[in-house]
Amino acid sequence: MFSQSNSDSSATALIEFEMKDQFNREYTHESWGDSIIVVFGSDRDGSEFNRIWGEAIQDSLKNEPGFDKVRYVAVADLRGVPFFLKGLVKGFFPKENRKLWILLDWKGRFAEDYHFVKGKSNILIFNRQQQLMRHFAVTEMNPEQLPEILATLQSQLKDKLGKDKG
Repeated sequence: MFSQSNSDSSATALIEFEMKDQFNREYTHESWGDSIIVVFGSDRDGSEFNRIWGEAIQDSLKNEPGFDKVRYVAVADLRGVPFFLKGLVKGFFPKENRKLWILLDWKGRFAEDYHFVKGKSNILIFNRQQQLMRHFAVTEMNPEQLPEILATLQSQLKDKLGKDKG
């Protein structure tokens, strides 16, 4: 299943935040400068779809000019986890590869501000000015859905290249 939106999110820009990943490294809304940002966010039920879509998008764009300027950010919606279980829950996140980090959103800021659809991978695409371009809510990989996501990113890559040359 696939749904998309340009305007269902109450936030239209990247929200200001300070969050840690599972390795206790802190990130903020300023961590990625003027990069194109792709957020993969979900609750536990939607988390299985994040990697599927992330790999498909990265594999499809890896030969595009400007690909190295795209930043991929994983966000786990952990609101509702009781305080006394936070340590246990944090232990479930991958620890073996420090390149696979996930922001731990204990307050559900991303999920609330961008109206994450429960049980789905919520893909948010931000342009280099950190303005939200699109929000896609997806589950299983469907080859008919991927081109629309890629087209949004490719248009941002072309825009970025044009601005970098000028």
